[in-house]
Amino acid sequence: MTLQRLLPSLLAADPAGSAGVFGAPFVEAPAMFKRQGVYYAMFGKCCAFCAHGTGIGVYSAPAPLGAWTYHENIGCVGGEPKAGCG
Repeated sequence: MTLQRLLPSLLAADPAGSAGVFGAPFVEAPAMFKRQGVYYAMFGKCCAFCAHGTGIGVYSAPAPLGAWTYHENIGCVGGEPKAGCG
C-alpha cells in the first residue's frame, strides 16, 4: 500500500509527498481515518471471493504520510501478521 499527496489542483500526484510503500504486498480495499489525532490505515490481502475470507491489517501514524506502524491483523484468529487468513 502507498499513500500519495496530491497537488492543490487534485489532478496529479505531488512528487515530494509520498508515504512510500508500507504493509504487506498484494493488498486491496484500503480504508483510512483519523481518530483522536492518530491516523489509521486498514487493508486486507487480495482474495476476491475467497471462501475462507481474509484479515484486516491495522497501521497507525502521527501524520498521513507516515511513518506507519503495524499493529495486528484484526480479522484473523491469532493475529496472523501481515499475511491475511486462510
